[in-house]
Amino acid sequence: MSTQLARQEMHRFLADTRPGVLSVSGRWGVGKTFGWRQALQEMRQNGNFPRERYAYVSVFGLRNIDALKAAIFQSTVKLDSTEVQPSIASFRELVNSATNYAEAGSRKGLNAIVTGISALPWVGKASELILPGAALLIRNQLICIDDLERAGSGLDLADILGFVSSLREEKDCKVVLLLNEEGFNEARDKDFRTHLEKVVDQAVRYTPTPEEAAGTALDISNPLDKLLAQRTKILGITNIRVIKRIRSFLSFIEADLAQLHPVVMEETVAGLALLGWAVFEPMLAPPLDSIRQRNEYSAYFPKEETSPEEAECNALLDRYGFTHMSEFDDVILAGLTAGGFDLEAVRREAAVLHEAAGKADVHQALRRPWEILEGGFGDDESSFKAALIESIENHGSDLGVGQVDGIVKHLRELDADDEADGLIKVFVEANAGKSRGFFDIKQHHLSEAPDVNLAKALEDKLSGLTLDHDPKSILAKIDEDGSWGPSDTDFLASMSEKDYVHLLQSLKGKELSAVVRIGLRFSRLEGDDPACSIIGDKMLAALEELGKRSRLNAIRVRPYLPRKRQPNAPSDVDSNG
Repeated sequence: MSTQLARQEMHRFLADTRPGVLSVSGRWGVGKTFGWRQALQEMRQNGNFPRERYAYVSVFGLRNIDALKAAIFQSTVKLDSTEVQPSIASFRELVNSATNYAEAGSRKGLNAIVTGISALPWVGKASELILPGAALLIRNQLICIDDLERAGSGLDLADILGFVSSLREEKDCKVVLLLNEEGFNEARDKDFRTHLEKVVDQAVRYTPTPEEAAGTALDISNPLDKLLAQRTKILGITNIRVIKRIRSFLSFIEADLAQLHPVVMEETVAGLALLGWAVFEPMLAPPLDSIRQRNEYSAYFPKEETSPEEAECNALLDRYGFTHMSEFDDVILAGLTAGGFDLEAVRREAAVLHEAAGKADVHQALRRPWEILEGGFGDDESSFKAALIESIENHGSDLGVGQVDGIVKHLRELDADDEADGLIKVFVEANAGKSRGFFDIKQHHLSEAPDVNLAKALEDKLSGLTLDHDPKSILAKIDEDGSWGPSDTDFLASMSEKDYVHLLQSLKGKELSAVVRIGLRFSRLEGDDPACSIIGDKMLAALEELGKRSRLNAIRVRPYLPRKRQPNAPSDVDSNG
């Protein structure tokens, strides 16, 4: 049920003075503990206490039932006190109260325990005396037991529920159980639920709506929080912790973007919400691969077969308004996966977006072809072709490779091959000043094979560019430090196979072995940086090429190459290649 309805049931439970057990279950991060604490606080403000004392305990890491009993005793506080957090003062008050209770009831064993506790000069050793009689001291109180699915290996769930049952039946207690329904394996879950049904008086499933989750996680009076809330609602995110983590990452770069065009912040929030969800809650969010491969033309070049899951993902991304991964999105994703942003890269890409956002006419010009295409079924093919051509001729430097690939393919569909080939040249020339990585087709997230002529033009441009860094120094530094950054992998991925061949030919001995080892190491890495696999593939290709040049080289590269990629050296050549 929604947060509102769940809290309504919590209030009902708290208003009832009879002993009982309430369970509240839900997915990780939806705010079960937060919701319970809010309901408890509202009850305290109203002054209506179902019991005089209260204890909150988490069973995370507790290894036996005695430890749970001791934790409840140590955490017990009076509900009418200023705070419901246990302290030294609340513990001493509890001990004094227990002493009076023991003396009044002539309970000799219990009296000895609490007398020993009260005599201790500090509370640190109290648990040694509490353990034997803690259960006797727990009665007539409100108790919340959290994290049931995270109990230690020695604490059986059946024992917990048996203890809870005795608290209700014999100790006049009211008990709330909070549990993450995803935290049990199938066998443990079945056994637990069998016992749970016998113990619990009411079971509430905590399922906040996206609006409730955003309202809990964010300060909607803050304009930036309100903007983020709008995005998380569209996506349907209900995990409060995920939303808070996304907001936390936004705070890392908020100051750097505050003075830029508003579109920059809007794009940042939109990218952070979607990509943060995909990183922090991958089981529910659209897969990162699907997000990366998407572009503005995906809807017009659909796969022959689409699974229901893919169709649902595409529908969500359409509704969200996500068309393609921008360079800025790449920087955001790298920061999310690394745990912190490369602020220099953020500022660089934000400046690019700021400049582009200031060109309203540019944006309109780039949107014009799709307004024609999606605006109706009129006979306006010539207008559509003209708008496509103008978008590249006038704004080629503002377009990405994926966008141009889609435009070129549309033109070829309309028998405009000459125009398409001409625009490829215009596009390459318009971006002549960009880094090597821009011209490496493998570094662009295309959902299908690119236009052949476009790929060839980019490859030719890349091969004609001189290396602006020393790859040997970069690889040596990686070998020495064991770490690298996005700028390192982007450059190494932008090198051609010929560049790798020349690099290997220039090295000897241990230096050669180290470079080959590091290059091949990237091929075995699994992560969110596609440049790594590109580096590994190009190193393998370079070794294959060198192996084909002589029989001796074929022997040299054999230890590095998998069997299926072993080269066949020419039989009439026996040089060192």
